[in-house]
Amino acid sequence: MKGQQHVLMSPDFTVDLIDTDETSLPAFINMNIRRADAFVLVYAIDDFRSFE
Repeated sequence: MKGQQHVLMSPDFTVDLIDTDETSLPAFINMNIRRADAFVLVYAIDDFRSFE
C-alpha cells in the first residue's frame, strides 16, 4: 500500500480510501475487496500499464 489510509465518516456512511499497487500483499487486497460495498477504479487513460 502506498501513501496513507484516509477515512471519511458521516452519520450515513463511511468511506475508506485505500491506495493499492502491484506491491501490495494479495491477502490485504482480497480482504478489502471482501468487505467493500463499492469500488472506484482510478487509472491513467493514456498509460495502459496503470490499468494492469
